[in-house]
Amino acid sequence: MRKTGIATLMFYMIIFSTCPAHAYLDPGAGSLILQVILGGIAGIAIFVKLFWNRFKTLFQFSKHKNAGDEKTEL
Repeated sequence: MRKTGIATLMFYMIIFSTCPAHAYLDPGAGSLILQVILGGIAGIAIFVKLFWNRFKTLFQFSKHKNAGDEKTEL
């Protein structure tokens, strides 16, 4: 219990001892963040498109039997 009380006290000291940052994000910064997110999504989409067949064969179970396993009927 003693560790929890010390941790809580330290948490409150950190939260209430901060001073304002007076930071400003202009519209250009928001646009840059949006471009980075959309570019990442587009990059992942192109990567998946290029390697789709490899992904599909990796997780696909074969429904066909091997040619040597089949019995031929006459």
